[in-house]
Order: sequence, then C-alpha cells, then structure tokens
Amino acid sequence: MPTTLNGPVGLVSDGQGHLYVTNAFDYTIRMINLADMKVSLIAGASGVQGSTDSPPRFKQPAALLYENNHLWVSDEVDCTVRKIDLAGPTVSTVAGTPGTCHLDDGAGAAGHFVRPRGLALYNGDLYVADEGSLRKLQPSPSPAPLTTVVANGTWVGATGIASAGGGVFYVIDEAYTTLHRMTLPNTNELVAGSDGYPQDFVDGVGSVARFADPRWLILDGAGAAYVSEGAAIRKVDLTSFNVSTLAGMSPQSDRTDSPRALRAAERRGLRRGRHPIRRRIRQQRHPQGDFVDGKHHHLRRRRRLQVAGRARHRGVVLQSDRPGARWQRQPVRVG
Repeated sequence: MPTTLNGPVGLVSDGQGHLYVTNAFDYTIRMINLADMKVSLIAGASGVQGSTDSPPRFKQPAALLYENNHLWVSDEVDCTVRKIDLAGPTVSTVAGTPGTCHLDDGAGAAGHFVRPRGLALYNGDLYVADEGSLRKLQPSPSPAPLTTVVANGTWVGATGIASAGGGVFYVIDEAYTTLHRMTLPNTNELVAGSDGYPQDFVDGVGSVARFADPRWLILDGAGAAYVSEGAAIRKVDLTSFNVSTLAGMSPQSDRTDSPRALRAAERRGLRRGRHPIRRRIRQQRHPQGDFVDGKHHHLRRRRRLQVAGRARHRGVVLQSDRPGARWQRQPVRVG
C-alpha cells in the first residue's frame, strides 16, 4: 500500500470493492481500492487542519457511514457532522457549528454537538453517539433538525454505535469500558462490563467481563458484536452476553513496565528511540535518571549531578575526561 495512514479510525465498505477510512491525524478521508490496493484521497489535505467545506478541511475525522454513494463523517474535535457526495466529491456541513462544542438541539448550524463520534442509521435517520448522549439527525428537511434522543449522562464517553434494527442500538462507553444496549425511546441495559470498575481484560458473561480500551464495534447480523480495543478484537454474544477474545491479546500480557520486561530490556541494551519501553524505564524504574549512549547502544545509569571526572550510582562507574563529555563504556550491573 503506497500511502501511509496516520491514525486510521473510521472504516466502512461501499459493497463495491472499496474501503473508506478516516485518517484522523492526517485530517483526510481516503479510499482503498481492494482490486489493486491503491489508496486515493477523497477529501481533506494531508497535514492541514480546518473546518471549511470548500476546500474541504477536517479537524479530526472519526466515524464513517456509507449510504447511497454518500459518506457521513463525524468530526469529534470540530463538533460537526459532515456529508461527502462521492460523485464530486463535494463536502457539506450538515449539523453543528465548527468549534462550538456543547449540547443544543436545533436545525443545521443551530444544533450543536459535544463530541460526535459513532454513527448509525435507522429508519432513514442518522444517530450520533455524542459523549454522554444519543442524538438524532434527520437528513431532511434542510437544514437538518438535530434532537436529543437520550439525555446527557446516560453514558460518559460514548464512542462506537451500531443499529440492530427495531429501534435497538449497541453503544460502547469508552470512559466506563462497557457495552450497552439502548432500545428506543429510552431503555438502557448494560450488556458487558461493569460501570465504575477499573479497566481490565477479562472474558466472561455480562458484568463479569471486563474491557481495557473499547472503542468501536460492528454487528454481524447473526447475533454477535465485535469490539475493537487496544491490541485485541473481542466477540460479544448478544443472546448470552458472553465476551470472548477473538484475536490479539490482553494488554496486561505484554506489559512493558513490568519488572521482568524492564530487566530483559536492560540485559539487551536499549538503542535510543528504538524501543517502546525506554521512556517508561527512564521515568518509572529509575527516577533519578537514565540515558542511552547512542553510539555503543548500552544503558547507563547516572544521577542528575554533574561531577567532573566521575559519577557513581548503585555500583556503576561512569567516567569522562571533563564535565559534559561523552560517557565512556562501562559494564552495567543488572539488579
């Protein structure tokens, strides 16, 4: 794939061999042609933030939804919902005022979002997971009316949302790491996880299950939901509410700040900027200060005290011929 994606978040298929993805940290919408795996720009400018429809600019595009050769896009930083006509492509702001982020019902620019993320369609209307609320956006008439279906406070940080039909939605609360079932007009049921409990990663049924970092979900139409979180995909049986790990692993199983991981990293020697736990070692395990000699690729320990000629820390001797000079190579004792 020739184009590098920077923060891909929303992903949707048009059913015709194309995937559309929001490149959140590059502020663009891109299309992937599955026939030749080529990536093309649909809207936005790489590395350029903005709020305008023409030329199209985004602050941080999040969720995507495909409908009749159009894309719906939520911009969670700009607090707007945009629509892309793929025939152009042309971009229009359907609801929200760029940069105005609070809860207001109204039509077009008079309606405001707190933090719009997940999108779902039901009966021709667009439902938006908006932080602690569920909002309904009616595409017609114009300007589009925006109303609050479920009041603020039902969730804390709603992200992913999916419609199961019949007025039933499944919603992820990222802040409380839970999965909910919402039935219109206003019936909320906890499906998996437990409100108020700390993040964890446990398979199980209902409130026994724990999520570490749930973000987005899809429904397979056969009674299961699939939740993306961190380095794993979890499967939720929507009848029994059993949660299982479909792919990936628990974040705890690969913790990089555990004593074992830290000791192993010290033995290997860390190269500057190349290892994900270098910073954690410096900040958590050795608060008095570490550094890595980029030339010799060895971990050194030293106090943050300039002493001409010599420095000592836990039996490790570091030598230099003058203050501020490059530390010479010395053995490192691993405790």
